[in-house]
Amino acid sequence: MRSLLSVISVIGLALVCLAGTGTAAEEKALAYDITPLIGDAPAYYFYEDDEGNLSAVNCTDMMTLRSFISAQTVKFTPPKAGWKLQKVLIAGWAISDVRNETLPGQSIIALEVRDKDLNLLYETSHVQVDYFDFRLPFLSEIELPSVTVNDDFYVSFYGRDSVAVSFNQSESAGNSFIFDRLTRKLVPAEVINQDNTTSPLNWVIRAFGN
Repeated sequence: MRSLLSVISVIGLALVCLAGTGTAAEEKALAYDITPLIGDAPAYYFYEDDEGNLSAVNCTDMMTLRSFISAQTVKFTPPKAGWKLQKVLIAGWAISDVRNETLPGQSIIALEVRDKDLNLLYETSHVQVDYFDFRLPFLSEIELPSVTVNDDFYVSFYGRDSVAVSFNQSESAGNSFIFDRLTRKLVPAEVINQDNTTSPLNWVIRAFGN
């Protein structure tokens, strides 16, 4: 993966570490406080730097949405008007049957960028195995053709039951959602606990640009 551009990071992303990367001094980053995840039995996703070294990052869990019209969605705020979104990073795993050593079949995934009123700015689709590893969760990069944003915007990922997206349950700023494409409704992303209560979660999705 190539070196990273300036980054918008919200607590809803749940991204806690990018070891071995750097940004130029003139590039600006907008970041919120993010709580590192530490546990005795962690799950990991991985980031590859320019030299091919892997850095493991602790992640609580993963989730896939079985509906083709539902998307894991994160709300971002650009550092300035006219900011250009150039790539999206998603910590995900191409679902496979590891125990039976079954490789995942090819499935179409999609990514959308929407403005603050949920109007579509850009959409693209790909084959999941071209971006996501079936052996372990990986921080995968999807490049975009410089989508200009002037205000809050949303990035929606449609894994369509073929890609599980990482999330954590650290402090939430309410920036992670599930988006229904047919109704154009956003629902706060939550996980059901063992006692049947719900807790907000943070999708591991990040947006980069300048």
